[in-house]
Amino acid sequence: MNNELKTITAINENTPRGQITSKAVLEYDRPLDRNIDKDTFQVNGTIDGLIVSDNKILFDLSLNEKNKYTRKMKGFGPNTRTKVTGPNLKIRQKKKIHDIQGNAINGWLFPRKADSQVSPVVDDFIQDSFDYQGKKLSYNLFIPKETTEKMVVFLHDSSVCSNDVKAPLLQGMGAIVFAEEHEERPCYVLAPLFEEKCANDDFETTWHVDALAQLIDYLKEKYDLKTVYGTGQSMGTMMLCDMLVRYPGLYDACYLVAGQWDPEKMGNVDTDLWIMVSEKDEKAYPIMMKAIDNMQKNGIGVSIDHIDAKADEEEIESFVNKLVKDGKRVIFTYYEGSSVLPEGMKEFPGCFHLCTWSYAYGIKGIREWLFSHR
Repeated sequence: MNNELKTITAINENTPRGQITSKAVLEYDRPLDRNIDKDTFQVNGTIDGLIVSDNKILFDLSLNEKNKYTRKMKGFGPNTRTKVTGPNLKIRQKKKIHDIQGNAINGWLFPRKADSQVSPVVDDFIQDSFDYQGKKLSYNLFIPKETTEKMVVFLHDSSVCSNDVKAPLLQGMGAIVFAEEHEERPCYVLAPLFEEKCANDDFETTWHVDALAQLIDYLKEKYDLKTVYGTGQSMGTMMLCDMLVRYPGLYDACYLVAGQWDPEKMGNVDTDLWIMVSEKDEKAYPIMMKAIDNMQKNGIGVSIDHIDAKADEEEIESFVNKLVKDGKRVIFTYYEGSSVLPEGMKEFPGCFHLCTWSYAYGIKGIREWLFSHR
């Protein structure tokens, strides 16, 4: 870089569909004249606005679809993996600007990339690993400032399998939303990374499940935790279900999203559950419906209801409140028809499954239900 421009910092933001770069800060070596408009700069997307403050320019960005996400998906279907790329921002100063003394600061010919990044909330997690029988289970852990005896465990789906420990924090809101709300509902948040697929359609799991159970016990003792909540999507839900069967009492309540497990074994699970699937999920919906039927046959109280994934907040709040008021141990809900598909998205194999968690972690009332268990 030249002597006038010191740094370019990308600022990332978590969304239901994944972490994106939504802002950038350019820092110069001197205070700037505020008469700078967004047409002075070019990015790989759109500049929605900018603010000049002393020697910095803050940009609000809408990067194009290809470049806005900080991760890339490789492979297809069950073989999909995540590669963490970091910000893909490219920015160029096309025209000269001036400092407060009126001296010109010339533009540059080629776009430049960010040389640092800031990821609010994600940066608040620490990274560590847990030894299990000569193997390592990497994990992310959010430690709240507030005193609490509660922890949420979030288990990712198989598309997040990666070599980068932070991958589970970048896909959506499954772990992040609980850390964002730590002032309202203080909790530790554990988000382990599974580098390989850990559950299959034959209802089998790998060593990671046992390692995770031991990790949870280790963290409970280390931080004096009394209450553990589980949540996960797809493969993560399958792993949670296996843990509910094999480690009864480990979780105080679970929110299971877009996953399924052996209906016979699930029929005897002795934990409060909220299950959310899409009606058109070819596996999760029918298999979990069989599990629900077995629960009811075994005398477990179950509430069943459905809602449009795009329903407004008032309707969702009423929907959740009604189900909570029913007081049943297990709540089974499903998104109606094709409602989980974003507007304009064409159907593809697995689309109703994959789109479920973009909505499922946006329901505050379910998080409140989870935390009502002690």
